[in-house]
Amino acid sequence: MVEPSTSRKKSRFWLYAPFVLLLILVGAWTAYWFIAKDQLDKGIDEWIAAERANGAELEYSSKSLGGFPYRFELVVNDPIYQPAGAPRWEGEQLRLVMQPWNWQHVIAYSPGRNLLTEAGGLRQTVTLDKTSAASLSWNSDTIERIGLQMGNATALIDGETYATTGFSLNLKPREGAEDDLMIALQWDRLTINAAPQGAEFLGDTIGPSRLIGEVRSFFPAWIRSGGNPERFHRALVQEDGAVEIAQGLLDWGPLDLGV
Repeated sequence: MVEPSTSRKKSRFWLYAPFVLLLILVGAWTAYWFIAKDQLDKGIDEWIAAERANGAELEYSSKSLGGFPYRFELVVNDPIYQPAGAPRWEGEQLRLVMQPWNWQHVIAYSPGRNLLTEAGGLRQTVTLDKTSAASLSWNSDTIERIGLQMGNATALIDGETYATTGFSLNLKPREGAEDDLMIALQWDRLTINAAPQGAEFLGDTIGPSRLIGEVRSFFPAWIRSGGNPERFHRALVQEDGAVEIAQGLLDWGPLDLGV
């Protein structure tokens, strides 16, 4: 009679073991998520305090960190950020999303009106829909990729209006040649303020277009120029850099150009 009883006990153990293991894994994950959330909350508060101590203006009406259990999601309402001596940015809402298993990839959303005020009071405005996002991934040595995707967006820049649909921009260093920057740019439609003078026949709407290329010695040139776009071209020449186009497609009115 002992052997059947032992057999029944063993069968019940294997019946319940997967559920016990699942409960242990869920408990461990929950503990990890909340411990990591506390560390992130502390790190965010310390960063804000450090920025303010360095002379930055950094304000918001509310902020919260959530996203349990699949992500960390920081939501900041009515954000204002202006580092010392830099332009001032104001938004309606900023959302930063990060997966709990990948702390080196952040996706940012800033739907609604984004206002950038430059020195002298010049204002630039970009309005984004809810699907528009920017992403940044990096490793211990360098940035791996920067991406920008906009479903629908409008902008008022230097008094001129622009609108775009299906816009995307991806930037990444070339593997094995980290001084070079790879670029992929495309859009479904881009509406500019007005047709170019002398070429009014082109119209003010550019159709599906694409540019895939590479800037050799981009990063040394950017450092040499001090991050100043106006000096970048000269610095690129000094670094023996070049711009290479792998593919270029432009659909602008009657112009259908392919390179």
